[in-house]
Amino acid sequence: MEASEDTARPKLRGMIYPDEYLVRMFFKSGLQTSAGRVLELGSGSGNNLMHFARFGWESVGLDYDGESLDDCRHNFKTCGYKGDFHQHDLNDGLPDLAPTFQALVAASSLYYIRRDSVWRCLQESRLLLAPGAAVYLRMRLPQDHRYGRGVPVERNGWRLTIDYSGEQDLLNVFWEEWELVELLEGTLGLEKNRMKILRTHYENHQNDYFVSNSDIIIWGTLP
Repeated sequence: MEASEDTARPKLRGMIYPDEYLVRMFFKSGLQTSAGRVLELGSGSGNNLMHFARFGWESVGLDYDGESLDDCRHNFKTCGYKGDFHQHDLNDGLPDLAPTFQALVAASSLYYIRRDSVWRCLQESRLLLAPGAAVYLRMRLPQDHRYGRGVPVERNGWRLTIDYSGEQDLLNVFWEEWELVELLEGTLGLEKNRMKILRTHYENHQNDYFVSNSDIIIWGTLP
């Protein structure tokens, strides 16, 4: 008797689809042919790292949320991938990690921590990255619907008081493009002429609300 589609499909948990722009970067940069080590800051349930793992990359992930890391470990084990995952608060910088990494991913994660912590994390990441490493960053722009909707914490940063997005009480910091260019130049040494910069504005349906999301995506390769 043949297994049904439901029983044959691996039972994954949490978010399972990778960031669509990360997938574009991955193939446009030829990373499918040059497996190495990838570090993700805010790895969640492993949806982005599993994409790398499919092509033989060794994955290391950091995340504050223990439940998400449990899902990540479950998903990697279910798919037969190997990875090393650490529960860690990025507000404290990075834990001790062995170099060297050929890719760094921070997809929709660093806007949950303060600006000074973002600078620290990326400065410490630079010490772990190999020459020519690929870098992918996704952040929120001030045009996003969450902007200003909470208790002020720092410049363009609020602890949200909305509940329909599932982010109530979470810090959200919004960055302008010029700030992010300076950030990547100052911390990673990623030159502006080596950056690909995309802005994306889209509507999303969240708990009976239609909201406008605005993100900025930057990727590139280190000298």
